[in-house]
Amino acid sequence: MSGYRMGWPIRTVSVGLIICLLSLIGYRDAIHANAISVRFENQRLESVVRQELNKPAGLITAADMAKLESLSANQNHITSLKGLEHAVNLKKLYIVNSKVSDLSPISGLHQLESIILTDNKITDIRPLSGLNKVTTLMLDRNYISDITTLQSMTSLVNLNLSMNLISDIQALSPLKNLKRLEIGDNFIKDISSLEQMSMLTYLDLFGNLISDISSVRHLNALYSLDVSNNKVSDLTPVQHLSLIGIEITGTDVTDLSPLAGSDTLTAIYANVSSLNASSKAFINQFKTDGHFVDDNFRYTTPKIFINQEAQKFPVPPVQNNGRIMVPLRGLLEWIGADFSWNGQSRQVVLKHEGSQIILSIDSNEVIVNGKKQTIDAKPYISEGYTMVPIRFIVETFGFRIEWDKKRYWAMLSTK
Repeated sequence: MSGYRMGWPIRTVSVGLIICLLSLIGYRDAIHANAISVRFENQRLESVVRQELNKPAGLITAADMAKLESLSANQNHITSLKGLEHAVNLKKLYIVNSKVSDLSPISGLHQLESIILTDNKITDIRPLSGLNKVTTLMLDRNYISDITTLQSMTSLVNLNLSMNLISDIQALSPLKNLKRLEIGDNFIKDISSLEQMSMLTYLDLFGNLISDISSVRHLNALYSLDVSNNKVSDLTPVQHLSLIGIEITGTDVTDLSPLAGSDTLTAIYANVSSLNASSKAFINQFKTDGHFVDDNFRYTTPKIFINQEAQKFPVPPVQNNGRIMVPLRGLLEWIGADFSWNGQSRQVVLKHEGSQIILSIDSNEVIVNGKKQTIDAKPYISEGYTMVPIRFIVETFGFRIEWDKKRYWAMLSTK
């Protein structure tokens, strides 16, 4: 018994020493972790971080990064977010007009509330799946096609996915807290997944492939709607909404009678010349009452249809001197033409069923079947892709192309 009593304090002291030792080791490891030098792959990102930390020189440590709550950069040519994984308390991230493609460094930043990555090179948004505090997410002007990840981000209030490659928006249906949604200039046909968004006040759908907007009749909080540059023709679904503004330029709408009973509407964007007589009279009275009317066309990325199917390009088609320029390789694959590239002369040789076109980069001069011609839109290289005037190429090779001026759509038939 006495041995037990004598041994008990010794064992107690031993356990206490072990606990203290483990605590010291943990403390040492924590100090070591905070003292780790943070490595940035991109010097421009490091410069932005240093400016935010007010630390122009010296090592940047994990402890330094933990102090960051906001980071902002515009046109800094940032290519990598590596290093931001240590910014564990970051709440706002704003990096626009850059070249970011990999979002994995921010996948563990669970304090993020606002992510603005407009105009980058993003294709994969899966790293965002666990960021459940994010209320504002702006990923417009990227190369995103799959938005399945967003279905778990139910805290979102403000979402911008305009100017991407999105066709399926079913993943948005669980986002019941959305108040502002911008998904213009994509390839969307079906918007039925939006009809349960009872809190939505602002909806931008411009420049898609939408013809049926019946789902918007359920959006009772909506005050601003943009369906411009779509195949919409019937506005009946909006007649009971308390809209303040509506944009319908570049649509097939001719009848504005569903708007006539509104006592909230103050702004209409419409192609007045395309309206029927009663709707033109309504517009005149609307302006007389001091309200705003505008029929200016809203620019959207030109869409190319081949055999009635809208095509997605690796870089977006653009307008150049009134001509639509598209990436050459994709176009030739669809029409079945061959091409070769001469790096020294910077010329492209195109061949199709006995016809030949020789294009020179940044030159208006072309050679068609051995004869020189001049075109009004020079071929050029953008992000590694050769951009060429689609109409000149396809008509020279004997294909038929139609032009929808209302929506800036080019429709090519290869059959």
